[in-house]
Formats: sequence, structure tokens, C-alpha cells
Amino acid sequence: MKFTTSIFIAVLGLASGGNAAPAPIPKNMVPVPFPEDLNATSTLSVRAPVPNTDEKDAERIPFTQHDHKAICQHRALPLDVAHTYSVMTNPGLESVPDIAKTCGDLWSSLRRHSGCAASSGATCREHDDMKGVLVWHFTASSFCNVGMVGSAWWEATHNEFGQLACANVNELSFS
Repeated sequence: MKFTTSIFIAVLGLASGGNAAPAPIPKNMVPVPFPEDLNATSTLSVRAPVPNTDEKDAERIPFTQHDHKAICQHRALPLDVAHTYSVMTNPGLESVPDIAKTCGDLWSSLRRHSGCAASSGATCREHDDMKGVLVWHFTASSFCNVGMVGSAWWEATHNEFGQLACANVNELSFS
């Protein structure tokens, strides 16, 4: 029997599919009832730390993710030709001491992924109103997925400023 390239590819495909173990099925799953008019944003919102009890404005700054995570929003543009990401360090955690260095590390780590190598509308800066809060925003090709962005975040920050978990949104609320 002749060993051809097509047989090799077929065998390779079968071997790679045969190594995947099925995911275990969770036991004792009970559905959690939620009211139909539940607003998930209000359920997940946290407030920025209030530096002074007399400052009422600081109490009104809402954030829409858990207190141990960086805030990340992902939006797929029409026809799925590109993806836009907006990431912000969580103001409830410690501030970023060197934003310029962290931004450089983020761009360097992101460029390691070929799907994310080119980006447009790219900014990385300190938040306009919150000292020590990093805002990272960019648009990349549809080949730049959430996992690649999360990998770049971890490589640059080691989750020191919160773990990245991107939420899919229709409109970005910050950039």
C-alpha cells in the first residue's frame, strides 16, 4: 500500500479527533429562577471606592463587572470583518503604577498573535477622570479573538490589575 499525503492527512485528522475526551456532565444541576424583568447590569454592578465620605459624586460611578476583574467589552463589527475591544483596569483594585510601560507590554504581547498584529483606532492611556486607571482600546481583524486579547493581557499584567473576562456588547460604553 502506498502511503500518500492524503492518507497521512486523513490519519492525522482521525488521531487528533480521537484524543479529545468528552467534557464531564455536571450533576445536580438546578435551574436558578430569575424574574423576567431582571437587569443583569444592576446585578453585576459595583461602585468605585469612595475616597472621602463627603464626596457624593464618587458614589455614583458604576462599573459593570465583578470587583476582581478588569472591565472588558468586545464588539463584533457588521459582517464580522473586525472586532473592537475596550479594556479598563478595575478602579476598585490597585492603580497601575507605570501606565506607559504597561501599555507597551500590552501592545507587544498582542502583536505575538498574528490575527491581532495590525490594529486601528488604537489607544492605551490613563483614564481621563480616574488616576491610575488604564484604558486600552483597539479594533483588529476578525482573526483577533477574545482568547488572544486575554492572553496578551495576562502576559503583560499577570492579572495584577484584575483578570480579563470580555463581555460581548452591541455598543461600547467606554473607549
